[in-house]
Amino acid sequence: MKIAHISPDEKFVKSIQWQFEKIFPQQNSFFVFLANNVESTKYVQEGGAVKLFKDDSKGVRKILEEIKYYDLVILHGLKYFQSRIVLKASTNDNFVWFFWGGEIYDNPKAVGDKMLGQETKKRFLALNIFKELKKTIRPAYYLLKFRSKTPEASVLKAAKKIPYIGIIHEEEVDFLKQNDFIGRFAKFVPMTYYPLEFVFKGIEGITITGKNILLGNSASLTNNHLEAFDKIMRLNLEDRKLVVPLSYGDSRYAMEICKEGKNIFGKTFSPILDFMPLQEYNRMLSSCSIVVMNHYRQQAVGNILAMLWMGAKIYLNESNTFYQYLKNEGIHIFSIDMDLVNENPEVLDELTPIQIQTNREKLLKRISFNAIKDKLREELLNIANGD
Repeated sequence: MKIAHISPDEKFVKSIQWQFEKIFPQQNSFFVFLANNVESTKYVQEGGAVKLFKDDSKGVRKILEEIKYYDLVILHGLKYFQSRIVLKASTNDNFVWFFWGGEIYDNPKAVGDKMLGQETKKRFLALNIFKELKKTIRPAYYLLKFRSKTPEASVLKAAKKIPYIGIIHEEEVDFLKQNDFIGRFAKFVPMTYYPLEFVFKGIEGITITGKNILLGNSASLTNNHLEAFDKIMRLNLEDRKLVVPLSYGDSRYAMEICKEGKNIFGKTFSPILDFMPLQEYNRMLSSCSIVVMNHYRQQAVGNILAMLWMGAKIYLNESNTFYQYLKNEGIHIFSIDMDLVNENPEVLDELTPIQIQTNREKLLKRISFNAIKDKLREELLNIANGD
């Protein structure tokens, strides 16, 4: 079988290369697209089964010509470049979309600001003035350059044409169907960019050693830091630090969150503004026995899984489909709205050794490579064979 992977140059692709060479050895080709002003890859190693293409009309035509001879076409994420391939392809029957999240949740024509808390919207709407201006100008630009609609509209149109959606939890596919973001007959394909054997390599022995609180994973509005601050400030933190990673994302938003955090929590507030060496970052993570991720959407999945494995107590927003998935799997996970309250006497208690062991066993059963590889192989073979 010949498998074509179409992807931007992102770090997630390394995991897929590792997995697919074990499941379908020497049957994979990677078509990686680059922006016009970029000449080489940052994450995906060039050469061998990797070919580079510019994200322009010429690149689209070249890939469309090549994928005619492949049994399976896997889209990693769904950026504008990929959406044009979907819309121009003669058939989409063998297309599989490995869903990332941003394709829909960062798309202003899809959910808009529905993934933001009220206070976050109120305080940080001004940060998006430039984005609003771009939205006004972009339709004319794309119409002139590509004779197509805006990237956002193109992505949403393509999303409804793809018959198979790959992600670890079916709850997300159900959500996408309910909101009419994908076709109602789209089928769920179980996969993950975060198999335990790959993601946790090098941190297998790391366990929680401190009592600090980790809040969020980046300087993006969808972390809803302000709403989380309102919850955490009501707790008796004692000598705990509130560790807030802000080195990745919107720098202006990071500065505003720093100001607000220091104003509310004082010396307790411990922002991370610079990228840290991996060893140092893991050491920082191990100091946090409590994790609060206030995303209303599935986000920071790798961080959540890593902290669960290390033994942290995780609080998620109930509107997050990944919360629903973990809860359904019997993993010890907690609700920000229901459990992260001062009235809960166990709110800052650590997980018990039994709870930690249960979480690890559940993760191994569902998210390890050994747990998913056979099912993924079977599903993809069926798609390629038209079954």
